[in-house]
Amino acid sequence: GGVYSTSQVTIAGSASITKNTAKVNGGGVFMNGGTFEMSENSRIFKNSATNGDGGGVYIWSAAYTMTNGKIIGNSAGGKGGGVYFAGTSYSMTGGEITKNSAAGDGGGVYYNGGGTNLILTGGKPVISGNTKSGGTTADNLWVTNPAHIRLDSPMGEGTDIRVTSPTPYPGSEFGDSKARFYDEPNKGGAMFIKSDDGGLCGRITDVANLAWIWDDTEVETAVFE
Repeated sequence: GGVYSTSQVTIAGSASITKNTAKVNGGGVFMNGGTFEMSENSRIFKNSATNGDGGGVYIWSAAYTMTNGKIIGNSAGGKGGGVYFAGTSYSMTGGEITKNSAAGDGGGVYYNGGGTNLILTGGKPVISGNTKSGGTTADNLWVTNPAHIRLDSPMGEGTDIRVTSPTPYPGSEFGDSKARFYDEPNKGGAMFIKSDDGGLCGRITDVANLAWIWDDTEVETAVFE
């Protein structure tokens, strides 16, 4: 691929990692430990992992922070067209992960949580417009292996993070393809979950430093577990 690191990678300014190919994992960037940071107008663009995971970025035992920039147009023959995450922490306060694709799950981001928190802190992060299975199925943020979404502050208008997960919370009909987080004014910073047809099917709020998702009719305390 383009970059392999066991320490620190910072992509800032107008830096671009473009049109690299890995036979297995990490078309653009492969992080094996350390920290990955992306900000400003940087891009990870049109990279591919032809027979593996993480077309744009592959995170293994590393910390991931994205404050701005774009991960766009990357592809994976396995999981995580834009980002494959199996790291120590994931923080996103801005930037866009869009128009990526994977043959398997997680066209945008495959989040293999392992008990970690996916932290959203203000800003206007976007994970949408990604696909899997040759572009035929919308698949944006795929969450698996116990993880929590944690809200450190209300999100800005324009935030669009669509979740794809087999069981977002037990007993609900909020299902397996598209949903959108959005900030509801005057609701104490809570974020609500809307299906694409506009129906309200749940909400997320910060409770004791963990974000719990619950159905409006049946309270649940399981979050992607």
